[in-house]
Amino acid sequence: MKEVKHISHKELQETRLYRIAMFVVISMFMAHGAFIGLFWYLGVQELAYLNLFFSMPMILTGFYCVQRKWIWTLAFVSFTEILVHAIVAIYFIGWESGFYFYLLVSVVVTQSYPWKMFAKFIMVLIFGGITLAMYLFFHETKYSLEREIVQGLYVMNMVVGVGITAAYVWYQVKMSMTFEKELDAANADLKENNDLILEQKTEIEEAHKEIKDSISYAKRIQSAILPPDSMIKKHLP
Repeated sequence: MKEVKHISHKELQETRLYRIAMFVVISMFMAHGAFIGLFWYLGVQELAYLNLFFSMPMILTGFYCVQRKWIWTLAFVSFTEILVHAIVAIYFIGWESGFYFYLLVSVVVTQSYPWKMFAKFIMVLIFGGITLAMYLFFHETKYSLEREIVQGLYVMNMVVGVGITAAYVWYQVKMSMTFEKELDAANADLKENNDLILEQKTEIEEAHKEIKDSISYAKRIQSAILPPDSMIKKHLP
């Protein structure tokens, strides 16, 4: 009989969240590492320092949270970092730079957490409201970069944002298919074990019937050989 490992819905959910969390942390680490060099090259030192002394420590904290499986703490750390980074970047170099795309990515990621639909809707409103507020109020910028550079940043952030979203969706689909295959394999093993148990049950029932028939046959032989009880009692003291 094969040993079938029972995987609860909670375990599947925790595994899925853990893998998503690793994907988010690794993506953030790679992106912000590139941002440090980019902003330093563009002369926007405030944003380079922001990534080096705020974003990177937050990401390392997020990685520690993943290892400890503090998924909810990771959500707070990640969303705080993305929110602060987007607001400060747009404040310094403008809405046209496209850093708001990462807020939209955050909206997609929030839908993976096992929150109630109302909580997910609130998260959409929060990120959407912050994005709208930045568009309405951040008209003046501290750094006036060349238009070609701003357009390049917009395209870069759009490609990275859409790429992360596409990779995230692909990863979600891949995990769902993997879990489905694992579940199908576990169900197949369980069915095989159930069939084996039913087969053993049938064999046990047949053996039990044979034993009962043997006992009944032995009783009949005993009745045929031995005299009746009344006759035995007459001759016994």
